Amino acid sequence: MNNSRNHGAPTANQPQENYKALEIIAYTLFAIGPMVGNGVLVMLDAMASDFNVNPTDVMLAITAFMIPFAVVQLFSGAISDTKGRVPVLTFGIFVYLIAMLLEIFSTSLSMFILASAISGFGFGFVNPVLVALITDGCSPSSIPKRMGIVGALAAMSVGLGPAIAGQLVVFGWQMFYAVFLVLSLLCLALLRLVKRPVSKQSGRPAIGDLISNLSLELKRPVVLLLMLCIFAVGLSYSATIQWTSRGMAGVDEGTIGLLLLLTGIVGGVAGVSMSRIMGLRGIGTVIALGLISLFTAVVILLFAGDLASPANLPLVAAALLIAGWAGGTLSPVLMTYSQILSPERRGVLAGALTSSMFIGNALNVPIYSSIFAFGIQWVYTAILVVAVALSILMMMLYRTAPRPSTG
Repeated sequence: MNNSRNHGAPTANQPQENYKALEIIAYTLFAIGPMVGNGVLVMLDAMASDFNVNPTDVMLAITAFMIPFAVVQLFSGAISDTKGRVPVLTFGIFVYLIAMLLEIFSTSLSMFILASAISGFGFGFVNPVLVALITDGCSPSSIPKRMGIVGALAAMSVGLGPAIAGQLVVFGWQMFYAVFLVLSLLCLALLRLVKRPVSKQSGRPAIGDLISNLSLELKRPVVLLLMLCIFAVGLSYSATIQWTSRGMAGVDEGTIGLLLLLTGIVGGVAGVSMSRIMGLRGIGTVIALGLISLFTAVVILLFAGDLASPANLPLVAAALLIAGWAGGTLSPVLMTYSQILSPERRGVLAGALTSSMFIGNALNVPIYSSIFAFGIQWVYTAILVVAVALSILMMMLYRTAPRPSTG
């Protein structure tokens, strides 16, 4: 009987080189997503000036992107389990390209927010499918390493995007989106040139597979626990990065971009190191280091005072670097769990987890905006509360979920 495990894996008719080419494209696209999504963090002032709004208002574009991005991912991974990875990726990238064109030519914040929502819809068909594609062609023992690379790319891209934006914003914030429009178009072209895996393995109607696969996984307590954990990561780690950037509004964009780049580099080191640490000390050590890093960073920021003050810059920089380790480990650990629980439904689980995380990301602005009115320290206090909840959930997961193999 055929199953969806073969959707991305090479077969006798598909040379290993073709799968490797798809894998490289997948890693590239995975890096583009967070680079574009986080580039806006250092362009808040420039965009606010162009649109004649408050910088906090510009952050609504992040929410506009995240909501459809999160919702679509719940289904897109499952669709790719039945329809194949490449067709779903192609559709998502095409919509994403159209959205970036609209962003470039936006003349008002409302238009930019609409374009961001379309962008989130399109990339929702890309993100979880990339995760599943990357793990389709490897053994279970290689999955922690692959997810570590994914985490490293995501963490470094979170920093690299703002760093690039900080340099390009002098030519106009539109230039940033134009550069990534070209890169995304190139990836789409390469994706169409590479020989594809089998596009569909199931003889049942696609909608029947989608509903069946989703319901099977969402009924499992361990899957729901995974989704709650990664949702809390979105409301804690991601919120720390976003609101620290907001608190530094007024600081030179290049400086903010450099700090976020260094944060991403630390996260990249953490992601690459994850599988080695897991092999030597176990997954519990990886989880503990990630949580300790998150708590330490938020506590430092809580007592740092005015984040835009030059005197406090070293303290803020230290906190962001420490937070980078949390970002490079917590999400990849959870994605590792997702890809070993049901190998035949990796797309479903990748979609369920990335959807949950980005729902958390999407709620960062509406939840913390009202708290920000009382001061950034109150935002960090709220994030600490979420971090405590995350720690409890991660301990429950550690006790109930199977241990990933690192052999």
